[in-house]
Amino acid sequence: MSRYAQFFIRSKRLTSQKPLALIDGAKLESFFSELLADNTISTELKLFVFVAASGGLRVTEALSLSKEDFFEQDGCLFFTSKVLKKRKEETRFARVHPSVAEWVKENIKLKVGCLIKKNSSTLYRNLRRLFPPGICNHSLRHSLVSYLLFEKDMSNMKVAKLINIGVKTVEHYAHLDQRKTLKGIF
Repeated sequence: MSRYAQFFIRSKRLTSQKPLALIDGAKLESFFSELLADNTISTELKLFVFVAASGGLRVTEALSLSKEDFFEQDGCLFFTSKVLKKRKEETRFARVHPSVAEWVKENIKLKVGCLIKKNSSTLYRNLRRLFPPGICNHSLRHSLVSYLLFEKDMSNMKVAKLINIGVKTVEHYAHLDQRKTLKGIF
């Protein structure tokens, strides 16, 4: 069993063909703290997890980040990423989670070029080795959407605008235990 299994939940959507491992929103800060303390995980993999989970990035967006994409404002660390939407490139802003912002800032200082030099296949293998079954490259993106909807009580429209996706996609990404919710309404 994975050392990190306690920080993940399994998606139990009625429409889902295959369960997906998501970071439990209530344990997000504890998960980040545990990752920070783990010296067996490479800096690159930690960077990937922190920016992908903080910003809901696709793997390709995370792989294209450089230190020039990061900036501080009002005591917060932000980054921009390029998003291809309807064949048009747009810039999206995201904030690094405050619990890891200092670490990210320190670890990108000496980087040149892309922050993460791994390819998507290598990242996926590393994620599967570290985290529980059901993890995939997109799990961190789905985790952020579920966290914003269910832990931060944001509306579907706000989440869609924040992550630069359609409202229908937010509904697809929203991993809610529908059986449990339906049992609780009557």
